[in-house]
Amino acid sequence: MTLRSRTLRIGLGISTTVLVFAGCGEPGTGGPPGATGGAVNLGTGGASNPGSGGSISPGSGGLGPAVGGALGSGGSIGAGGTAPGTGGASAGGTTSSGGGSSVGGSLSSGGTGTGGSDPGTGGASTGGAGSGGAGTGGGSSSALADQYPCDGTTAGYDVVMTGDGNNWTITGGGGDENITTGMQNALVEAYSRLSGSAADKGTLLVQGDGTIAATSQVGMPSNAVLNFCGNVEVTGTPSGSDRSPFYGRDDEYIDIPHLSLTGNAQYGMFFRDVSNLHLGDIYINGTDGHGIRIDSHGTNDRNNASNIALDYIHVENTGGDGIEIYGAVGIEIGTVFARSTGDNGLILNDSIDANIGLVDAVDAAHLATGYAAFRTANDNGRYDNGTYPTNIRLGELRASGSNAGRGYFCVSGSGGVEIENFTIEEGAGDPAIFIENCYNVTLASASGSGSLVGGRGYIGHNAGNGDASSDVTFQNITLSGGAFLESNSATCGNGNQAINVTGGSVDICE
Repeated sequence: MTLRSRTLRIGLGISTTVLVFAGCGEPGTGGPPGATGGAVNLGTGGASNPGSGGSISPGSGGLGPAVGGALGSGGSIGAGGTAPGTGGASAGGTTSSGGGSSVGGSLSSGGTGTGGSDPGTGGASTGGAGSGGAGTGGGSSSALADQYPCDGTTAGYDVVMTGDGNNWTITGGGGDENITTGMQNALVEAYSRLSGSAADKGTLLVQGDGTIAATSQVGMPSNAVLNFCGNVEVTGTPSGSDRSPFYGRDDEYIDIPHLSLTGNAQYGMFFRDVSNLHLGDIYINGTDGHGIRIDSHGTNDRNNASNIALDYIHVENTGGDGIEIYGAVGIEIGTVFARSTGDNGLILNDSIDANIGLVDAVDAAHLATGYAAFRTANDNGRYDNGTYPTNIRLGELRASGSNAGRGYFCVSGSGGVEIENFTIEEGAGDPAIFIENCYNVTLASASGSGSLVGGRGYIGHNAGNGDASSDVTFQNITLSGGAFLESNSATCGNGNQAINVTGGSVDICE
């Protein structure tokens, strides 16, 4: 029997093929942090360096998610913990109340809920990868993860890979085979047995924990659903470029419902010129460089990195960015839960048409404080005709932490941004909100929806970085803790304004 993927609609309507690592659901409490280290060379296509004129600064706060955990009662991330737990997904609806996204609803852009930093209530994790998985009691934060639960059954998959450590058994797609030379070799064999199309993806379930060397680059197939129901520990020190245990290049139609990754990967996941990519419930703790990088830098054509959907990403203890997307079109993101990322929690470069539900960051950019919880740079939001219509939409931004960098940073000819709600608490990065050489930016668009606690919001200009910022609106904002708003004199007469701002000083020249 072939497990067929269902067409999912998260703004993009992406269909997927799934490889599933079955048997365990989510990793246990307190996965080991990765080396903090410096940011890594991104190989061909350029790095995610700040645009010219941008400085560099860190963030604040604790490592673990807020009390209430990540994914609903008994869900993937326990109360106050850092690792996904065993048990069920959130009770009652795709995203439970109390979370960052809309109560009971899917993670559509702009929808934000009330309550804690992570979706759901829920208990702490009780141990390792074990059996369990999605469990009962409603949906999780990812419809894709719900469609392919880690519930212990292997029925319906084209290929199943089970085992641990160096010892793995592969069934389906040919005769049964025992591999005793490690997880990487087993994955290569399992991938080779998959066949599928965009409409009927091949499906792989991986059950069990294993290790992959940090020097490895393990390529994934197209037209596949890859479901990893176990934990992958990346060992050793990265060397070479673009090293990742989950690597895709010139691929398409890849769905990954579940993945847990710990250790010291150069990139936790790396996708270059990959379209129709859908990531479900992803947990990454510890990388030498970025948690996830998606780009089009093999061709420098962002149409070759189109239709990107990320449902729920928990990323922490990275040496570089939590998530970087560089040169993509058509991006749908539900929740980014970032903790202690060395650089940005989420950065979009040279990309257009993005809808994001929630970015919740504590101590984002703590190694490079000029970065931010959320950053848009390098012509992000700029259409090919040179205009900046509103096309980068974020429902809610939460940024805090005594070691954090900035909250939001727009730089180097970017724009077209609307942030509906935000709460930014001053960290080590100044300005806390920095709009430099950016155009058509609105914070915040919902009434009474913005809060800046300490620090400054600044509309700036770097003469070497393009025209002065224009059409920037600060509105519906409460300033507290000495927070204030100001602008560079070069931005005067450019349609910048402050409306309905209370609690602190405002010096914005119109």
